[in-house]
Amino acid sequence: MRLGFALATTVQNEILIMDEWIGTGDAGFVERATERLKSRVDNAQIVVLASHSAPLLRQVCNRALLIERGRLIGMGGVEDVLRQYKKLLVAETETLPGNSDG
Repeated sequence: MRLGFALATTVQNEILIMDEWIGTGDAGFVERATERLKSRVDNAQIVVLASHSAPLLRQVCNRALLIERGRLIGMGGVEDVLRQYKKLLVAETETLPGNSDG
């Protein structure tokens, strides 16, 4: 994993597409990886980040898309889309079997 990460982040790209963020490994590796990714993000022209992490999205993004089952259901500022996402999660939780008020 470390070698793959090193190879993937060797070159600074204008467009950076990422699925989540590095969150595994020992604390030292995660810290170094996070700093390296921040550097790549800060120097990219366009960053596309797929994540469920609200703090990470707030830190990295200025616009957001909400996609549910392959369909675009929300687009706009990060906070607006995160509110839509939270409502979606609540609605899905309420429709699960065994989650009724009666």
